[in-house]
Amino acid sequence: MRKLKSVVVTIIKKYLRLIKHKRVKRVQKALELKIKTGEISPPHLPVYSFGVRIKWSPNLQADGYVYTAEFLFDEELFSTKKYTFISESNDVQLKVTPRRVAHSLPHGRNVDAMVIVPHGDDELFLCGSIIREKVLAGEYVIVAFINNCDHNGRENARLRHMQSVAAMDLLGLSAEHIVLLGYSNSWEKNHIYHAGMNEVCQSTCGDTETYGSDYLTDFHYLIHGKHATYTRKNLTDDIELLIARYLPQNIYAIDYDTHPDHRAGHLLCCEALRTICKQIPDYRPIVHFGFAYSTSCYAPQDFLLRIPVGPVKKPTYLKKHIFSDLPNPSYKWKDRISIPAIPEFTQREYNQNLGAQSLICYDRMYSSIESFLNADMVFWQRRMDNLALYADCRVSSGCAKYLNDNKRFDTLNVRGSARSFDAGIWRPDDEDMERTIRFLFEKPQEVAELRLYQSYSQKERIKKVRVTMSTGFDHYYSRAAKKGYPWIILPKLQRNVTWVEIRILALDKNAGLTEIEFFSTITPRKTNQCYNAKYAYRQSIPFYIPTRKESSPK
Repeated sequence: MRKLKSVVVTIIKKYLRLIKHKRVKRVQKALELKIKTGEISPPHLPVYSFGVRIKWSPNLQADGYVYTAEFLFDEELFSTKKYTFISESNDVQLKVTPRRVAHSLPHGRNVDAMVIVPHGDDELFLCGSIIREKVLAGEYVIVAFINNCDHNGRENARLRHMQSVAAMDLLGLSAEHIVLLGYSNSWEKNHIYHAGMNEVCQSTCGDTETYGSDYLTDFHYLIHGKHATYTRKNLTDDIELLIARYLPQNIYAIDYDTHPDHRAGHLLCCEALRTICKQIPDYRPIVHFGFAYSTSCYAPQDFLLRIPVGPVKKPTYLKKHIFSDLPNPSYKWKDRISIPAIPEFTQREYNQNLGAQSLICYDRMYSSIESFLNADMVFWQRRMDNLALYADCRVSSGCAKYLNDNKRFDTLNVRGSARSFDAGIWRPDDEDMERTIRFLFEKPQEVAELRLYQSYSQKERIKKVRVTMSTGFDHYYSRAAKKGYPWIILPKLQRNVTWVEIRILALDKNAGLTEIEFFSTITPRKTNQCYNAKYAYRQSIPFYIPTRKESSPK
């Protein structure tokens, strides 16, 4: 039986290789014709086509770039033969002068959508299809990059700026819709997220100020007429000013992913959103956090297979590292929001798939396209009508600011392991016998839901709490959530609440809370069928969608 199975597997592999071999030859001829007729040119050439990889190496010259194309063949598929591609050799040079633009700030206010990511290319991993869909619908979209990709020098950052402009141009966004904050992504010492508010940081390239290029100008310079010094305060202020200037209705931002800049970007966005919503009471954006790697890079590699591109599946690579299935342990996979990709991003051929064409504008993406192209995009919504963000928090001991800073966890080292959720935790003192937390509201509120986020440990947990309110509500709760998931408490709707008090009655040593949330409405959940029978699967979707004119907490 084993021999028969082995023979069948061998026959199937040979058949698949034969299919790939025939498709490679057709792709070669088609690309050769298109290049000769001038229909396509780098960096828009397909760079991974059924066994053939084309690596474009840009070399800067006085009047533009000379792209050297190096054709790399799949070793398993082409182990005995070598195939020429355009010329008799495996190298060909095409001269391309990139389009330069005079960059300026996006105009207008109250934009429809803003994408906030650390690096150029993350916007495509996170929501490339959403950007294209909103552009086709005539909505105003802004894409913001926090970092320069200058780990290999300023020229690498300039190249990434050019590639971002080219990729967004394919999606229908001009450079005027791109905002660059211009901070480094490679620091000489500690990451800027952990620096003092006014401590000047230095990049590995020796820079201490933000900068741009002839493709993109840094945001601070366009606003203030001068570059910003690399300090945590300037970085936080720039993100806050970016959101406050345009007040986007929808925000798609990076989540706490496996990359240090992704982690820092997520935590900084949480801080900025809390500050902006507190300063502008009527502003309640719809915020979606998503992963660039966990649900994109590590998605099924199904684009090159002869099957429909499927939806993102639940990641499994984290099981050996942390007790959660996702890098953000406060999430449950069933609570995700699945947004289907538009048909332009699910086509089977590269020359018809806009997602593939935009991804390969970034020269480092040629080997991973089959993972990044999926039938849907996955997000988790963050409710910004959290009453705790606008309340006065007082505690019997410990640091109260951690409980309503809009960060469900924090870390002492964004470059550390996936387990390092070791900061931003409120812990009562050992001598404190009261262990109470009280939230005072400026005006009477309605409270229908409480969420307690504990420190992320399987062993150290708060076991029992007592919740009292100014209305006379008094109840004990002892069924705490596990694995860092929120402890959801649903009291009967309480009206005209002026204060809420939480008293910790039983807890393990070193247990604590990282965030507390109050809502005047319960977050409903409903299991629905996915958008299309072709990719149908069951999912649980939070249907809470705040309106733009939602009133501020009273």
